[in-house]
Amino acid sequence: MATDSIAYRIDPDAASVGVGSSTALRLLGQGADGTWSDASAEYWHSSDESVVTVGQAGAVTGVSAGQATVTAVVDSQTNTAAFAEVMVTGGGDVFVGVVAYFIDPDAPSVGVGSSTALRLLAQGADGKLSDARAEYWYGSDESVVTVDEAGALTGVSAGQATVTAMVDGQNNTAAFADVTVTAGGGGVVAYRIDPDAPSVGVGSSTALRLLGQGADGTWSDASAEYWHSSDESVVTVDEAGAVTGVSAGQATVTAVVDSQTNTAAFAEVAVTGDNDTASI
Repeated sequence: MATDSIAYRIDPDAASVGVGSSTALRLLGQGADGTWSDASAEYWHSSDESVVTVGQAGAVTGVSAGQATVTAVVDSQTNTAAFAEVMVTGGGDVFVGVVAYFIDPDAPSVGVGSSTALRLLAQGADGKLSDARAEYWYGSDESVVTVDEAGALTGVSAGQATVTAMVDGQNNTAAFADVTVTAGGGGVVAYRIDPDAPSVGVGSSTALRLLGQGADGTWSDASAEYWHSSDESVVTVDEAGAVTGVSAGQATVTAVVDSQTNTAAFAEVAVTGDNDTASI
């Protein structure tokens, strides 16, 4: 095929397409005056049709996640051709010129039993961010946090874990978020036992409450991993925080909120020799 162009290129020369999605590539020829214009190819070719296919007009379609070279052969006799590197992602979205991926927010906090949604964002060459889709999401420690296929995470137990949005597993393209799970629900800044200095008679019982203080300063009921008495010969405490006097004396009752981070609240319990119950 004879041509008057001095050079050829494919636009874009580094495209990204989702599995099952398509995007158009253009073959451009450069004239002697330096200007670029549309040109025709003898044929188009994919280096790996199990990853991407290309039609006779230059339209590429993602088949499976991976990377392949698409060639526009201008003249097979002189081996004149232009090339494009095409990345196929498993998410089904088309991004041409994506330079980075981010999770928003990238350092969320969630309470045990609570959920919050994460977003995967793609940054284009122009700096703009748009929603993207991942092949899959996963948490580094599912005993701490779980994440579903849409990026919604749920706190399981207090601790920290990394959540990954895998964009392309074959070339390890991914985005990350560091998730903190709090035991008492999101935003709890302090814990206390109410009352914190009760008195109970031998053989009598009284209930203690564990309270959590939110960032707004308000106190509400909270849950403990377990309750503990420093001296069960003086006072016992059950899993609900009810204390019972055993013998006259004093002991510390602890409500352990998070054993991993040593988060706890305390009450000093006095047991009197009679069976009258009073709270100080």
